[in-house]
Amino acid sequence: LSPFEKQVLSMYLSGTAYQDIARQLKRPVKSIDNALQRLKKKIEKSLLGGRNGAEKQY
Repeated sequence: LSPFEKQVLSMYLSGTAYQDIARQLKRPVKSIDNALQRLKKKIEKSLLGGRNGAEKQY
């Protein structure tokens, strides 16, 4: 994870709203949303590990 993504993730997990994260980091809300979307994809990829091309199963 990038330093920015780590910071956003930490704030998000502590319950900070997107708007508040954006204000505190002096970034647009869209940047925060994009960072969280990237984080979700990275986490999903990490959790699926070696399941190359496997479909998500719910």
